[in-house]
Amino acid sequence: DPKFNNASTSTPVTLSKTSVSTSIPNSSFEDLKIDPESSISKHAIMNNLGKMCYLNSVVQQLYNCTEFKNMVLNYNNTKSIKDQNVRELFETYQQVIKDQGDPINNDAISTYQFLLKSESNHIIPSLNEQQDAFEFLIKFIDKIADITEDFKTIFKISTHCYIKSYSDPMKVISSDDGDDKTSLVLSLGFDYKVFNNMALSIANFLNKTLDEYTYTEETTKNEITEKATIKEVIESLPQILIFQISRIKSNGIFQTKVFNAYQISKTFDMYPFLSENLQKSFTDKRAEYELIGIILHIGPDPKDGHYVSWCKDNKANNRWIEYNDSLMSEIPEYELNAAINPIKNFNANDKVPYILFYRKKK
Repeated sequence: DPKFNNASTSTPVTLSKTSVSTSIPNSSFEDLKIDPESSISKHAIMNNLGKMCYLNSVVQQLYNCTEFKNMVLNYNNTKSIKDQNVRELFETYQQVIKDQGDPINNDAISTYQFLLKSESNHIIPSLNEQQDAFEFLIKFIDKIADITEDFKTIFKISTHCYIKSYSDPMKVISSDDGDDKTSLVLSLGFDYKVFNNMALSIANFLNKTLDEYTYTEETTKNEITEKATIKEVIESLPQILIFQISRIKSNGIFQTKVFNAYQISKTFDMYPFLSENLQKSFTDKRAEYELIGIILHIGPDPKDGHYVSWCKDNKANNRWIEYNDSLMSEIPEYELNAAINPIKNFNANDKVPYILFYRKKK
């Protein structure tokens, strides 16, 4: 809606249920039959109040992550949250989720309030600028994890780091004996000419080479510098595994979008990347994840353009739904396959996969 394009905290916009229409042009999805128990909802549509497609795509994708959504909805101890800004952000997000699942009360008011609270919590720098969906996702989850770490455990992956001699891979130079390194996301796709699929990208993410690594030799106490490899093994797996496909290339001054083709797996086995201890807990030697969501970016500029969210219907085999702000449609199989198994590089008008969401198979 153009009236919100210049919205800011200094010029607040007063919203009412009549001032913002949530009716869907052409109502193209009204005939879609969706199971009431499905992870997706016809009412998860969200109006774009001005350069906020990045926020809509993330919130719509998190709605599809039922483990996270249910944990947020079931948290009823908000009075214990000492930071008022964080408390208001969380309560507003709870209302957004409720609106997304409510056929009667779905409107844009809670969404706009959520946008305001995201700014006051420094998750976004301003209201009227396009933001990076990945940065918003990570900052938002980190912020509400201040309430309880349980919100982060849905996505958290832990790794243990070993540094080995490049010339003698059996020689461990250093081992991180402290706490395991944790993150919410695995970033993939460093060199698309070589690492153009998930298995190669994850291996590259977990194994890096250092041309020079200096350490003190234990027996002689001499300082030694040599070429080394950093090897990380996964010590714990989350219920929802998030991957970021690196789509931004920088020369130090300018940033450009990377359009290279990248092969995405509908199901993926994490077992080969696990530590020996964690592998023992998988008797069938498989740790499979299933693709349930994709956030895609359209446009030539990584700082501009448009985001949409694709979500898999967990109650309908192989059916995918696109949320495009306040529009919703079923994704043809050929369009899904063209995005996840492209035969050529993308262009600026294509929907380019950027963030992937996988659910651990039972």
